Amino acid sequence: MIQMRCVILFCDVHEFSIASVALGDRLPGFIQDFYQTAGERIVSAHGTIMKYMGDMIFALFADKAELPAVRCALEMRSDFAALASRWKLPAPTELEVGIGSGAVARGTFGHPSHLEEDAFGEAVNVVASICHHRGVAITESVREKLAGAFPLTRLPPRKLKWRNDPVELWAVSEAAPSPGWAPRSTPAGSR
Repeated sequence: MIQMRCVILFCDVHEFSIASVALGDRLPGFIQDFYQTAGERIVSAHGTIMKYMGDMIFALFADKAELPAVRCALEMRSDFAALASRWKLPAPTELEVGIGSGAVARGTFGHPSHLEEDAFGEAVNVVASICHHRGVAITESVREKLAGAFPLTRLPPRKLKWRNDPVELWAVSEAAPSPGWAPRSTPAGSR
């Protein structure tokens, strides 16, 4: 196990239960398509996929990689909208993303019959708690590193049960990125 600082990303499919009912026996194909499409974006942004949890993905990026992580999140949301259209998912479905940064303990954990690489720490818990924002939510530590690269809107602070002080949050605007930003091309292997 190692202690390290990194950028943490969680994404989750909004209203996945409704979508899964609509998909019926097509659900496994959709999930694989989602994992492949989102995974290509994460890997192409030099992130590491840590875990798949149903309709949620947990990924880590290097310390100080806030800008690539936010770009990745915006690209994943755009890719997911196309994926949802292709699979004819219900209208309220979209990809929700939370991004934060901080110290984690990273290593291999589990029972000898099922070991997995994982990361733990308060920063991971915070990001897992904020990823259910309709859009891309970022913590104050990420906002500080973006240096105006994206238009942001302050969100109401989030009270977390284990912290005395609420977490300051920001939403990344997808409507009008700052000059000079453009999505990268569609990753190889995605449809």
